[in-house]
Amino acid sequence: MLLLAHGSESTPGGATFVRQHADSLRQKGVFADVQAAFLRNSPHPRELIKQSAYRDIYLVPFMVSDGYSIDVMIPNALDLTGPLTELISVGEKRKRIHLCRPVGTHHAIRKWSMEIVAAIMANHGLMADDTAVVVLSHGTPRHKGGRRYAEQVLRDIGNNGHVAETAMLFLEEQPKVQEWRDCVNSLYVIALPYLMTAGRHGSLDIPTALGIDAHDAGFQTGVSTGITQGVFDIGGRKLWYAPLLGTFSAIPDIIVDRIADWDKSVEN
Repeated sequence: MLLLAHGSESTPGGATFVRQHADSLRQKGVFADVQAAFLRNSPHPRELIKQSAYRDIYLVPFMVSDGYSIDVMIPNALDLTGPLTELISVGEKRKRIHLCRPVGTHHAIRKWSMEIVAAIMANHGLMADDTAVVVLSHGTPRHKGGRRYAEQVLRDIGNNGHVAETAMLFLEEQPKVQEWRDCVNSLYVIALPYLMTAGRHGSLDIPTALGIDAHDAGFQTGVSTGITQGVFDIGGRKLWYAPLLGTFSAIPDIIVDRIADWDKSVEN
């Protein structure tokens, strides 16, 4: 099983969550082998697939949603032809590559997002009538898949009725993250980054756009360990920065579910 993430040379710390969950699965002994792989760093999935002694290899994207990465980037990088690709090379064992759905699309991730908001409100005594939640996503004009899942989380939180306002903001689409104070009026604001890893976007770009000193050592430690950060006083507003989705302790179980889902789809 390969747990596949984007990876980044500029922020190698973003790979920490991926390696931690791969290690956890390896220790459980659920699969014959478990490796973390990265499209923009090493080890690259192409090399791990080539080196693997196993016929069946499941690729589980450690990504937040369906979208450009799943539909274009991964298939192009690995010459995949669909959910199942058979690779046959001269002198090498035939291998079957099973491309599973991303970790972030699992229903448990959406449920956990709501639990995070509820926990922050309870821990700090926040009242619904003066609290807003802003869901923060990367966004891209190339594909609307990521936006669709962020919108689902936003609807879940809004329909729950525990906050007065909700808004969705993006790094690469409108409205932009730095416009959050124009999008909600509440005094108390919970910022929910809809991202998997503590790469550059989750640990630097989005916090900075919110007005947080993202270079503060304590903030970086909290982000990397999955601790809610705040309260931050930004222009007279009180803001909390929720944990990234990749810190969710149940992710190893979600990965197993994603592989089971792939097998069930073939059986049906």
